[in-house]
Amino acid sequence: MNNIEIDSLEEQPIILIVDDTRANLQALASLLSDYYQIQVAGNGPMALEIARTSPQPDLILLDVNMPEMDGYEVCRRLNENALTSSIPVIFITAVSDIKSETYGLQLGAVDYIIKPINPAITLLRIRNHILFKQSATKLRLASSVFDNTSECIMITDLQGTIINVNPAFSRVTGYTRKEVLGKNMSLMCSNHHDQAFFKALWETLVTTGSWSGEIWNTTKTGEPYPELLNISAVKDSQGKTTHYISISSNISKLKDHEMELEHIAHYDALTGIPNRVLLADRMRQALAQVKRDEKILGVCYLDLDGFKPVNDTLGHHAGDLVLIEIARRIQGILRQGDTVARLGGDEFVVLLPNLHTVSECLATVMRIQNIIALPISIEEKVFSLSSSIWISVFPGDANDADVLLRHADQAMYVAKQCGKNCYHLFGHESKCDLTDPTFECC
Repeated sequence: MNNIEIDSLEEQPIILIVDDTRANLQALASLLSDYYQIQVAGNGPMALEIARTSPQPDLILLDVNMPEMDGYEVCRRLNENALTSSIPVIFITAVSDIKSETYGLQLGAVDYIIKPINPAITLLRIRNHILFKQSATKLRLASSVFDNTSECIMITDLQGTIINVNPAFSRVTGYTRKEVLGKNMSLMCSNHHDQAFFKALWETLVTTGSWSGEIWNTTKTGEPYPELLNISAVKDSQGKTTHYISISSNISKLKDHEMELEHIAHYDALTGIPNRVLLADRMRQALAQVKRDEKILGVCYLDLDGFKPVNDTLGHHAGDLVLIEIARRIQGILRQGDTVARLGGDEFVVLLPNLHTVSECLATVMRIQNIIALPISIEEKVFSLSSSIWISVFPGDANDADVLLRHADQAMYVAKQCGKNCYHLFGHESKCDLTDPTFECC
C-alpha cells in the first residue's frame, strides 16, 4: 500500500469500528489509525449512539456476530434513521457464506470483507469507499446549489445545445426543463443585439474561456428582460473544452431602479418636467444643432406674477397644484423638440430650438403668456396668474449655454420693473399688455 495514495484524501475522515472482540478492534484501529480518525464501539447499541453524535463517522466497519444486537440489525437501524442513513457500512466478518454476504449487501452495505483480512487490500477498499463518499457529498452539494440557487444555470455542449437547466431558469424564463433540452440556447435571444454582438461574444468565449456582461433575453411569452450573464468553459483533464456553463441573474428590478434614479436626477419631482441638470444638457445639444443647421435658439426665462399670495393664502399644497397645471399648459403648446424645465419655485425656462426668426420665438412667448393667464381653479377657488418672461437668443446674444441663460436671467429684472405680464428680449425694450391689438413684438 502506498502512503501517498492514502494521504491524497482531502482530510482525515472518521471511521467507526464496531466489534465485540477487543483484539479485532485493536487490530483494525492499528491498521487504520495512520490515515483516519478512529472511533470504536463494542456492541450494536453503542455503535448506533456514536453514529448519531456529531461529528458523525464517514464510514462504519461492522462485525456481524455480536451479542444483544447483531451487525445486520445495526445496519438496518442505521438505514432507517435519516441522521445515519447516508453513512456507508462495510461488513468485516468471519461469516463467509454467500447467503450471509448477499443479505448484508441487500441491507445496504457498500462492501462485505471476510476475515482474515488482507491489510493492503482492505486499506484500498476502505480508501475507495471514502473517496466515493466524498465525491457523492460534493455531488449532493453541487446538486443542491444547482437546484436551489436563485441564479439561472444552463449547461450546453460546444454548439450551444442545452443539456441541462436548473429550476431558477424555468422560473425566470417560463420554459420547463423538458421544453429546452436539446434546443439551442439562441431560443431565448431577443432582438436587442445584432449578429456582430453574438459573434464577438463567442470569439471572446472561445479565446479566453469566459464571457461576462449584460444581455437581453426573452421569456417563453416573448417578453424581453435584461440579465447579467457569465459564461465559462468547462474543460476535461487534458484542458480541452467539453461544455459551457452559463450563470445569469434577471436584473429587471435593478434596471428599473437605475431608471428611477436617472429620472430623479434629471426631472423635477413635482411637475415631472426636466430640471436644471437636464436643461443644461438639452441646451448644449440645442446649441450644437442650431449651429450646425444655422438656425436660431430662443432661451426664455419665465417667472409667475402673483404666485406668492397663492402659497400664502391657500397653502403650499395649492401652490404645488398651480405649478403642476402651469407646467402642463406650457408643455401642451410647445412643439416636439422644445423643452420646458423648472428651475425651482415658480421659475421655468423654455428652450425653443430650430427657429427661423426671432419673431417665431416671440410669438411662442405670447402663446405661453396667454395660456398661463387663463383662469385656474384650485380647491374650489378660481384665480388668474400672469407671467414675466425674459428672452435671450442665439446667434446674437452669446455662443455659450450658460451665458445665454445668464442673459435671460438679467433680462428678468428689466421685465419685472415694467410690471406684470411683460416680456423682455435681451438688449431690447420690454413689451406689455398683450391684449392690445396694436401690440408689436420687439
